[in-house]
Amino acid sequence: GSPAKPDTSSNELQINTTAPTITLTDISDHFLSLSEKDQSLNITGTTTAQVGDQVSITGLNGSTYAASVTAGASGQPNVFSALVPAADVTALTNGVKTVTANVTNAFGVAATPDTFGLTVDFTAPVIDSGATGGMAENMPANSEVYDASATDSNPVTFSLKAGTGDA
Repeated sequence: GSPAKPDTSSNELQINTTAPTITLTDISDHFLSLSEKDQSLNITGTTTAQVGDQVSITGLNGSTYAASVTAGASGQPNVFSALVPAADVTALTNGVKTVTANVTNAFGVAATPDTFGLTVDFTAPVIDSGATGGMAENMPANSEVYDASATDSNPVTFSLKAGTGDA
Protein backbone atom coordinates (compact mmCIF):
# COMPACT_ATOMS: atom_id res chain seq x y z
CA GLY A 1 0.00 0.00 0.00
CA SER A 2 0.79 3.60 0.05
CA PRO A 3 2.12 5.36 3.09
CA ALA A 4 -0.36 7.42 5.13
CA LYS A 5 0.08 11.18 5.11
CA PRO A 6 -0.85 12.97 8.29
CA ASP A 7 -3.21 15.97 8.09
CA THR A 8 -1.13 18.93 9.13
CA SER A 9 -3.76 21.58 8.49
CA SER A 10 -4.93 23.61 11.40
CA ASN A 11 -7.21 26.65 11.46
CA GLU A 12 -7.20 26.92 7.66
CA LEU A 13 -10.95 27.34 7.39
CA GLN A 14 -12.69 29.89 9.53
CA ILE A 15 -16.38 30.56 9.14
CA ASN A 16 -17.58 34.00 10.10
CA THR A 17 -21.01 33.79 11.69
CA THR A 18 -20.89 37.18 13.42
CA ALA A 19 -23.58 39.48 12.11
CA PRO A 20 -22.49 42.99 11.19
CA THR A 21 -24.15 45.94 12.88
CA ILE A 22 -25.69 48.92 11.12
CA THR A 23 -26.83 52.30 12.47
CA LEU A 24 -28.58 55.14 10.64
CA THR A 25 -27.50 58.65 11.56
CA ASP A 26 -30.05 61.42 12.12
CA ILE A 27 -31.96 62.20 8.94
CA SER A 28 -32.87 65.90 8.62
CA ASP A 29 -33.58 66.22 12.38
CA HIS A 30 -36.41 63.66 11.98
CA PHE A 31 -38.37 66.10 9.81
CA LEU A 32 -38.59 66.99 6.09
CA SER A 33 -40.34 70.31 5.54
CA LEU A 34 -41.65 72.15 2.50
CA SER A 35 -38.31 73.97 2.15
CA GLU A 36 -36.58 70.59 1.59
CA LYS A 37 -39.13 69.23 -0.89
CA ASP A 38 -37.11 69.83 -4.07
CA GLN A 39 -33.73 68.80 -2.67
CA SER A 40 -31.90 65.49 -2.72
CA LEU A 41 -31.59 63.67 0.60
CA ASN A 42 -28.41 61.99 1.81
CA ILE A 43 -28.97 59.03 4.15
CA THR A 44 -25.85 58.03 6.07
CA GLY A 45 -24.78 55.70 8.80
CA THR A 46 -22.16 53.39 10.23
CA THR A 47 -21.65 49.65 10.03
CA THR A 48 -19.23 46.92 11.02
CA ALA A 49 -19.72 45.27 7.62
CA GLN A 50 -16.68 45.05 5.37
CA VAL A 51 -15.66 47.73 2.90
CA GLY A 52 -17.45 47.07 -0.38
CA ASP A 53 -20.49 45.37 1.17
CA GLN A 54 -23.83 46.76 -0.02
CA VAL A 55 -26.30 48.61 2.21
CA SER A 56 -29.96 48.87 1.22
CA ILE A 57 -32.22 51.71 2.35
CA THR A 58 -36.01 51.25 2.17
CA GLY A 59 -39.18 52.72 3.66
CA LEU A 60 -39.47 56.09 1.96
CA ASN A 61 -41.55 55.42 -1.13
CA GLY A 62 -41.32 51.78 -2.17
CA SER A 63 -37.89 52.23 -3.75
CA THR A 64 -34.62 50.76 -2.54
CA TYR A 65 -31.54 52.97 -2.41
CA ALA A 66 -28.12 51.31 -2.42
CA ALA A 67 -24.86 52.38 -0.87
CA SER A 68 -21.43 50.78 -0.74
CA VAL A 69 -19.67 50.49 2.59
CA THR A 70 -16.50 52.60 2.70
CA ALA A 71 -13.74 52.75 5.30
CA GLY A 72 -14.46 54.83 8.36
CA ALA A 73 -11.94 57.10 10.03
CA SER A 74 -9.09 55.40 11.86
CA GLY A 75 -10.49 53.41 14.76
CA GLN A 76 -14.10 54.14 13.76
CA PRO A 77 -16.75 51.92 12.16
CA ASN A 78 -17.12 51.82 8.40
CA VAL A 79 -19.63 54.20 6.82
CA PHE A 80 -22.22 54.35 4.06
CA SER A 81 -24.06 57.11 2.23
CA ALA A 82 -27.12 56.67 -0.02
CA LEU A 83 -28.45 59.53 -2.11
CA VAL A 84 -32.20 59.90 -2.62
CA PRO A 85 -32.62 62.02 -5.78
CA ALA A 86 -34.53 65.32 -5.55
CA ALA A 87 -37.30 63.98 -7.81
CA ASP A 88 -37.91 61.11 -5.37
CA VAL A 89 -37.97 63.47 -2.38
CA THR A 90 -40.43 65.77 -4.18
CA ALA A 91 -42.72 62.78 -4.81
CA LEU A 92 -42.90 61.80 -1.12
CA THR A 93 -46.29 62.03 0.54
CA ASN A 94 -46.91 63.62 3.93
CA GLY A 95 -46.72 61.35 6.95
CA VAL A 96 -44.28 59.38 9.06
CA LYS A 97 -41.89 57.18 7.10
CA THR A 98 -39.95 54.36 8.72
CA VAL A 99 -36.59 54.37 6.97
CA THR A 100 -34.79 51.01 7.23
CA ALA A 101 -31.11 50.26 6.61
CA ASN A 102 -29.81 46.74 6.16
CA VAL A 103 -26.54 45.12 5.18
CA THR A 104 -25.36 41.56 4.59
CA ASN A 105 -21.65 40.89 4.91
CA ALA A 106 -19.47 39.01 2.43
CA PHE A 107 -20.21 35.76 4.27
CA GLY A 108 -23.97 36.08 3.79
CA VAL A 109 -24.69 37.06 7.39
CA ALA A 110 -27.31 39.82 7.66
CA ALA A 111 -27.32 42.59 10.23
CA THR A 112 -30.33 43.34 12.37
CA PRO A 113 -31.90 46.21 10.39
CA ASP A 114 -31.87 49.70 11.88
CA THR A 115 -34.92 51.94 11.54
CA PHE A 116 -35.45 55.67 11.79
CA GLY A 117 -38.72 57.61 11.98
CA LEU A 118 -38.87 60.51 9.51
CA THR A 119 -41.85 62.87 9.36
CA VAL A 120 -42.61 64.36 5.94
CA ASP A 121 -44.69 67.56 6.04
CA PHE A 122 -44.75 69.34 2.68
CA THR A 123 -47.98 71.21 3.45
CA ALA A 124 -47.58 74.95 3.80
CA PRO A 125 -48.96 76.46 7.01
CA VAL A 126 -52.29 78.22 6.87
CA ILE A 127 -52.27 81.81 8.05
CA ASP A 128 -55.60 83.38 8.87
CA SER A 129 -56.13 87.06 9.26
CA GLY A 130 -59.39 88.90 9.54
CA ALA A 131 -58.14 92.34 8.59
CA THR A 132 -55.41 94.29 6.91
CA GLY A 133 -52.71 95.92 8.97
CA GLY A 134 -52.63 99.59 9.61
CA MET A 135 -51.44 102.03 12.13
CA ALA A 136 -52.10 105.64 12.87
CA GLU A 137 -49.33 108.17 12.97
CA ASN A 138 -47.64 108.48 16.38
CA MET A 139 -49.04 105.23 17.82
CA PRO A 140 -47.60 104.33 21.22
CA ALA A 141 -44.91 101.67 21.42
CA ASN A 142 -46.05 98.04 21.72
CA SER A 143 -49.46 98.76 20.20
CA GLU A 144 -51.16 95.87 18.45
CA VAL A 145 -51.48 96.72 14.78
CA TYR A 146 -52.34 93.36 13.30
CA ASP A 147 -53.75 90.07 14.50
CA ALA A 148 -53.05 86.78 12.72
CA SER A 149 -53.15 83.09 13.60
CA ALA A 150 -51.41 80.13 12.00
CA THR A 151 -52.26 76.46 11.82
CA ASP A 152 -49.47 73.98 11.25
CA SER A 153 -47.85 71.03 12.97
CA ASN A 154 -44.71 73.13 13.52
CA PRO A 155 -43.98 76.63 14.79
CA VAL A 156 -44.82 79.39 12.29
CA THR A 157 -43.13 82.78 12.14
CA PHE A 158 -45.11 85.69 10.78
CA SER A 159 -43.85 89.21 10.16
CA LEU A 160 -45.02 92.44 8.58
CA LYS A 161 -42.65 94.28 6.24
CA ALA A 162 -43.13 98.01 6.29
CA GLY A 163 -43.90 99.67 2.97
CA THR A 164 -43.87 96.52 0.83
CA GLY A 165 -47.38 95.21 1.23
CA ASP A 166 -45.86 91.77 1.83
CA ALA A 167 -46.41 89.71 4.93
